[in-house]
Amino acid sequence: MGVAVKHERWNAVFIGGTGRCGTNVLKDILATHSDVCALPFETRFPVDPDGVVHTYLTLKHSWSPFIADRALKRFSELVRRTKRKSTLDHVYLNFKKVLQFFSVTVGDRAYAEWELGKYLTRYGSAAEELVSSLTLGKFDAVWAGGGGAWRGSERMFIPATVSEEALRSNFRGFFSDVFGQLLSERIATTYVDDNTYNTLFGDVLCELVPGSKIIHMVRDPRDVVVSLRNQRWAPKDLESAIAFYESVMSGWWRVKERIPGARVTEVRLEDLVDETEHTIQRIMDFASLDRQLLSTKKIDLSRANIGRWHLELSEADKELVSRRLEPFANAYGYEST
Repeated sequence: MGVAVKHERWNAVFIGGTGRCGTNVLKDILATHSDVCALPFETRFPVDPDGVVHTYLTLKHSWSPFIADRALKRFSELVRRTKRKSTLDHVYLNFKKVLQFFSVTVGDRAYAEWELGKYLTRYGSAAEELVSSLTLGKFDAVWAGGGGAWRGSERMFIPATVSEEALRSNFRGFFSDVFGQLLSERIATTYVDDNTYNTLFGDVLCELVPGSKIIHMVRDPRDVVVSLRNQRWAPKDLESAIAFYESVMSGWWRVKERIPGARVTEVRLEDLVDETEHTIQRIMDFASLDRQLLSTKKIDLSRANIGRWHLELSEADKELVSRRLEPFANAYGYEST
């Protein structure tokens, strides 16, 4: 595929967590390293629904002609939506600005602001080549769960049945083509990615990106839950936010058991704030990066809001979060009060 840097010549660090735990902060710090390349936003496509990992796991574990066709079409559509802004995206974003000027809230349009093709020059073509490597052609057909009934038929893929080894190789090639090319252009050796839920697929990312490292960011779970309630993508009431956090962390603990110990580490946000230099040096060693004095001048670590749960919760709610989240607080050395 293309002119990508070969697997053995580039590395990747995938940062993730529960959300509201400092993934962006760590990425921004590592991005100041001379050997690191990181994009100034979440790329989304590796671990989002219909993204690379989702499509790979679907084809690996749930293959049928219909399922494979649907998975590849959805993957192609996600790449199309995230590669560049469409005319409708531009119209929507301009309309949104006008409404926001008048304090009117408008719903979101999926991936309206993503333009990955500006940064990842092989993104679209590598995706087309990946889909081509997994199909044998196309045909017109109608089936009960399809979308072509009103038109009489729909264009469907003839999915190829490939071995697990070949499937893995094709998806590895896609990642290498996209990120390897980016690193080649930026004259860097290590790509750092900070999609929120990277770590929930850490084992698969390690499978598809040989030599990659996984960093799970940790923050006092009570602070996380309080912060989650202010996010549009998370529950607003306290009980639901707690359940949301418990679910994500329980999933992470299961995944962590499947990742080789040398390829995964956990970093507390509080340590990054209170023991910045020591923590960064430890992370560089883990990521096989040459030790450098990384700049944090443009990164406001004071915004970590450590201990905000003490200030924002009632006494009853403090007792609730302390009791429900005690297993997670204890696991990472946070005091109970």
